[in-house]
Amino acid sequence: MYCAPRWLLQPRIVWLRPSAWTWVEITGTSCAIGIEWEKTSVVIPIQMDVARQAEMNIAKAIEEEQENWRVFRNSAQYYMNAGNMEEALVLIDRCLELTEAAGAVIGTVSSSDLGKG
Repeated sequence: MYCAPRWLLQPRIVWLRPSAWTWVEITGTSCAIGIEWEKTSVVIPIQMDVARQAEMNIAKAIEEEQENWRVFRNSAQYYMNAGNMEEALVLIDRCLELTEAAGAVIGTVSSSDLGKG
């Protein structure tokens, strides 16, 4: 589900400057585009719900690749880094089930993974 963006813009008076635009106020979930021309400057704020987007991507990946242990490992890593240990534990348990069933070992690299095999 996507929503149309809503912007509240407030021009401000500036001294004569060349026309320009810049990225300003960059954070992990938002930024703003600053546009200047003649004596006017407009800052357009942009916000993104990064956590929600990441969780939607994880759900889609799990749905599409239910037997791929790497999807569960990567998803568990995301949730662990985000501080959601309960979800991370559920996902890493599923990862371990898949690797044990396939006889795979997590954390090892074979020569074929490096393109040498």
